[in-house]
Amino acid sequence: MWPRAFISLGAAGLLTCFSGLSEGQTGDLDTILTRATRYVGEFVYRFTNVVAEETYLQETVVTRSNLISGAGAMQGMTTGGSRRNLKSDFLLVRLPESEEYLPFRDVFEVDGTLVRDREQRLMKLFLESRAGAVEQAQKITLESARYNLGNLSRTFNNPIIAMAFLQSSARQRFHYSLDRQDRTAGPNVWIVEYREQKRPTIIKGQRGRDIPARGQFWIDADTGRVLKSELTLNDPAVVATLTTTYRTDDRFQIDVPVEMKEQYTFGGTRVLGTASYGRFRRFDVTTDESLGSSVPAAVATTDRKTGWTLVEIPPGRFAMGSPSTEPGRIALERLHEVTISRSFHLGQHEVTQ
Repeated sequence: MWPRAFISLGAAGLLTCFSGLSEGQTGDLDTILTRATRYVGEFVYRFTNVVAEETYLQETVVTRSNLISGAGAMQGMTTGGSRRNLKSDFLLVRLPESEEYLPFRDVFEVDGTLVRDREQRLMKLFLESRAGAVEQAQKITLESARYNLGNLSRTFNNPIIAMAFLQSSARQRFHYSLDRQDRTAGPNVWIVEYREQKRPTIIKGQRGRDIPARGQFWIDADTGRVLKSELTLNDPAVVATLTTTYRTDDRFQIDVPVEMKEQYTFGGTRVLGTASYGRFRRFDVTTDESLGSSVPAAVATTDRKTGWTLVEIPPGRFAMGSPSTEPGRIALERLHEVTISRSFHLGQHEVTQ
């Protein structure tokens, strides 16, 4: 589940896995959506606790109506706007003791000026405030949103927001249709259009007003990979478009967001934004209650009776199985999480005698 926020985002139930689908080129909508839903589950699992550094340039353009003398016609006049460059950590966090996930942005630099200690902030989120992680992450999201340009507070400018619309529990809210094949994006990439039909809507406007989501996905029909997503919001107060492109990252075995383009108009102000993503790294809590992107050194001991060198395996979590896109994969290799609840010792070397 992705909890709701203002002009907000929210959805539920991302970890759904399917197997036994035959490969091959197809333009069948149900098959494409099933594969995409399976892929989104793996995306969320693998992207959890991956921190991306976001560079986000925002610009505003103000348009005012003027009466042209002699013509009697109202025309728009464009005036100067503002520019702001934000640097943030973007992160998808699994909430404690839950199957829910929270994507959030934590701004650490505004126009070249540091506004906080980035590493200490993440440590507090994961360690010191573990029990209240939801409230802490939402507080950070709201705090970071105040740096956005424009006269509309918003948190929907999130690169992976549209991925939630492909999860299994959200699909019943939408009508999907197959548009066309886009060979410029890949040999078997299809454009799937979506439109939210149920109320209340996932994204909310001012005073809780429903704003139905619609848009397009560029999906690889063979694997379900989402190469590009486009979200459009249109109501009397705001017109917004958010487009995200993805690129394969071999370290995480998924397509990570690399660019998000934002455009919205509200009250005569147009905001243009371009965010790029890089420096992807995984942050995990270790047994000594530190936070970092490296694995702690193993603790070795010698067994007095056998003389074997044993290495302590600490409690933690790891992914067992293989991604659905791996060649030769069978259904028994379903990707799933394994939790080691207490430490144990393992021989450092193979037993040879």
